[in-house]
Amino acid sequence: MVEFDIRQAASGELVVIHDERVDRTTDGQGEVSKLDLEAMREFSAGAWFAPEFASERIPTLDEVLDLCVKGRCVPMVEIKGKTKAQPDVAERVAQALAKHGISEASIVIPKDPQRAAQLQEHTPQTPLCYLSLTKGQARSAMKIPGVFGADIYWKSLSLGLVQELRSDNRFLTPWTVNRGRDMDRILELGVVAMITDCPVTLLDRIEGFEFSRSASLVEAFARGEQEDVDFEIEVALEDDEPGLSESHVELDESE
Repeated sequence: MVEFDIRQAASGELVVIHDERVDRTTDGQGEVSKLDLEAMREFSAGAWFAPEFASERIPTLDEVLDLCVKGRCVPMVEIKGKTKAQPDVAERVAQALAKHGISEASIVIPKDPQRAAQLQEHTPQTPLCYLSLTKGQARSAMKIPGVFGADIYWKSLSLGLVQELRSDNRFLTPWTVNRGRDMDRILELGVVAMITDCPVTLLDRIEGFEFSRSASLVEAFARGEQEDVDFEIEVALEDDEPGLSESHVELDESE
């Protein structure tokens, strides 16, 4: 899968960009919601990274979905921005997914019940993965029609939540896990997918994790043990960053 964020331009098009403003990731300035697509297309979205990428531009949702289809990759689309300020975004997302024939082969991430309801109305066949900061938000989101899983801040994970969602056949994608040691802990909790900026590191950690599991099974059978081997380990996550309490109900646009 590939996870990315979308916002609506002043001219109505959906563009793939994380920030509320274009300043950090392009050589332009201004709020996405106040710029039309033609103006944003003038900005370089790659010159900051390396000269050879200077011709890169902010892509539209349609362009990125086309790449996903050609690459046989499942898109995971997070909708940024205020729902009231973008009342037709859910309908536009539904139309884009239908155009590419991937309404059932995509995941959309809403962050409030109103947006989830709009998506359920316009594309009920598309699984929704609710953006959550806390375990309480994740559990509450499971009661919203159309919500199939939780897109949750990784430090809010617990073994109980993972087992609860998996036993109910729910989807779970912790975000954003970039350190190898944190990936190890999350794998030990039984999570089968996670969002990362470092996919090569994650692949290495998964291979190491699977190798250690296989080695344990071989040792168990060598000892003549017939019982199933339980590999679920409860792991206490380190608190080296400020924690988030259950009282957090609004998601910060900067996250």
